[in-house]
Amino acid sequence: MRGDPKRRDMMATTREHKDLLAGTTLFSGLSARSLETIASLAREVAHDAGHVVVSEGSTAHALHVIIEGTAEVSIGGTPVAEIGPGDSFGEVALLDSGPRTATVSAKTPMRILAVDGYGFKTLLQKDADLAYGLIQHLASLVRELDEQLRP
Repeated sequence: MRGDPKRRDMMATTREHKDLLAGTTLFSGLSARSLETIASLAREVAHDAGHVVVSEGSTAHALHVIIEGTAEVSIGGTPVAEIGPGDSFGEVALLDSGPRTATVSAKTPMRILAVDGYGFKTLLQKDADLAYGLIQHLASLVRELDEQLRP
C-alpha cells in the first residue's frame, strides 16, 4: 500500500517542523507529542531580502523559527545580531502578545516557521498536559537564569 503522497509530505513536514521547534529554548523541554501538536499549528512563510519580519514596538502575536536564510536583529535602529537557520524569535510574544523588543529584517530570502499566538493560546487552554509541560520547562529556565545570577 503506497498511501496518499500529500499525506506523506504533510507528515514529513510536520516531523521537520517538530524538530525545528524542539531546537527552540521555549519548546526544547516538551514531549514529542506536545511538539507534534504545536507543529500542526505552524505554517511556513517566505520573505524576500529586505523584508521587515517584525518591527520593534509593534504588537506581537507569533513565534518564528528560521528554516532558511539570515536576518538582522536591531534595537533602536542599531544592529545587534545576525540570526540564521534554527534560530528563533518571538518566544515571549507567543505567551503575552506584548510589544516587540526588536526589529528583525531579512538579509537574504528567508523561509520561516511561524506559530500563531492565538492558536497556541487556544491549544494551551485545551491541552492541560502541554500547558503543564510548558510551565515546568519555563520554571527550569528561570532556575537556570537564577543560578547564573548568583555570585
